[in-house]
This record gives sequence, C-alpha cells and structure tokens, in this order.
Amino acid sequence: MASPIAVKKYLAYWFQLGKKLIITNQDKAIMLTKVLNGDRFSKEFEECWQIVSNPETGDCYLQGTHQTIQDLLSPKWEITSCARCEMPVPMIEIGVQDLSCVCDDLDNWPNNELPPPREPVSNQQQLSEIRQSLRAKLNQKANKPSLKAEITENNSNNQKKNPQIDDRYLKQLVIRQITEAELKRHCKK
Repeated sequence: MASPIAVKKYLAYWFQLGKKLIITNQDKAIMLTKVLNGDRFSKEFEECWQIVSNPETGDCYLQGTHQTIQDLLSPKWEITSCARCEMPVPMIEIGVQDLSCVCDDLDNWPNNELPPPREPVSNQQQLSEIRQSLRAKLNQKANKPSLKAEITENNSNNQKKNPQIDDRYLKQLVIRQITEAELKRHCKK
C-alpha cells in the first residue's frame, strides 16, 4: 500500500516537471508553478493536496496516467522508482501493470543535464548531518597512532604555553589530512 506521504511526494515530483493534475468532477486541470518553499511544500501545493486527497473530490489523476489519487491511496498500489527515469511511479501490487511510465509524454525527460525534482530540504538538518560527519572523521583521525605521535611532538615543542594550541593544532591537522584524503580520492576518479 502506498502511504499518503509517498503519494504526496509522487505528485510533488511530477508537478516540478510540469505535469497537470486532472480533476474530472470539476472538469479542470491544475498545474502548479510553485511546489517547494524552502524547507517545506508551498502553500498552494498543500492546498492542492488537501483537495485531491479528500475522497469527496472524486477522481483526480496526473495527466498521462490512469490511476486516480484515491486508487494510489488504496492497498492495491505502491509507489516505486521508475527503472528508466528514477522518478516515483505507481506500481500495482497484484495484477497486470501498464508498461508505460508517467514520463512517456514528456519530450525533455529524462534529462541528466537538469537538476532532478526533489523534496523540501531542511538546511539546519543538512548542516547538522555534515557537522556530525565531520566530528566523526575528526574523532577517527585523532585516534590514529601517527597523528598522536605528531601531536605529542607538537606538545613537547610548545611546552604547553597555551592549552588551546593543542586543540587548534589537532583540528587543523585533521582537517588537512581529511582534505588531502578527499583530494586523492577525487583525483583517482
């Protein structure tokens, strides 16, 4: 069964590529111009989601597809990645699957020269994950014997003139080693 979150993501991704949403009872097609607003979905997308996820709205589907949003929210369907374009697509759990992709009617997709559609991104969360990764690398590098020997040598040279020198030196040394390792790894590619 496709979760409401997966169906919402499915709609958001295809809206970002210019797909329209057809609401048959109202005989109208909706095409959103703004889907994301920083770290969340835009107000107009959220309003659209409230309309189409309500069973009373009736049949709503993406242009070029046959599955209604209510169908996708039933236990019969799930949302998976397309093998051709890696976008979210509906897949029936049991039964005969249509072989076409939602992107079949898009002339310019898949296009690896454009950034792919995405979900909202929390900058604070991303920065926190980067900070945790760097701290883990810093701790890992600080425990290496060769680095400890260099720190010990530095301590004897400084004779503990300034206790903060050790921490600053350690950080600079680890950052330098991480940067060198990243450069070597990048050059091999």
